[in-house]
Amino acid sequence: MNTEHLKFSDEEFVPSRFEPLPKRLNGHRLAYKGKAEHVKETKEEVAQADVAGKKWRHYKAVYAPLEEEYMKKVGEQDTDDAYAGVRGAAGSATTAAFDKTKQQVMGGLRTAGINPNSGKFSAALADVGEAQSLSSADTQGKAQTDQQSDYITGLNNIVAIGLGKSTEAQQGFSNMAQNSQNKAISDAHNAFNDNAAKTSTLGSLAGAGAYSFKKKPDAYESISNNAKWDDEG
Repeated sequence: MNTEHLKFSDEEFVPSRFEPLPKRLNGHRLAYKGKAEHVKETKEEVAQADVAGKKWRHYKAVYAPLEEEYMKKVGEQDTDDAYAGVRGAAGSATTAAFDKTKQQVMGGLRTAGINPNSGKFSAALADVGEAQSLSSADTQGKAQTDQQSDYITGLNNIVAIGLGKSTEAQQGFSNMAQNSQNKAISDAHNAFNDNAAKTSTLGSLAGAGAYSFKKKPDAYESISNNAKWDDEG
């Protein structure tokens, strides 16, 4: 971002000791006695000019450097590196959240008695993987949009500073990263609940089959064949 046009020069505020007299008034040329073309300021005006000059020098020494640094930081928000940074943070948060969910889902499938080599087991993990892909794309897209919105807020703040108006708070990278992490955890939690519901159904069916076997030993062959089909997927 080019901020050269926003910088200030020392010549922008130079209190004058004399004010030039007007040349014309209501379309009529004015004439003055003698050669005086300026009127000398009063003591009060001189004092006010001194105060204004001190305030300006204080601003140049203290606040102007801070404003220029802020403008530089805002400009850095609209770069490829900045957008890559928020996307990377969002992607890492999603991976971490779903890695934990995968472990929990596999534990639930084993508890339900589903063979790890079965098609059902693989399909359940595939569902989690698909949910992770969707979550990652959504979370990274939102993070990038937040980054752009934060940059625009910064530009508006620069204009507000120049006009002497109040500014708005920006999110900052850490807050955007935290938002991405919260969303990833929420998505992973939803994916786990979806799989838990399916696993619970499968577990209930397996339990019903075992009960049926105890009641009817002659059904062994049928149950065995079904179990074999589950293992092979």
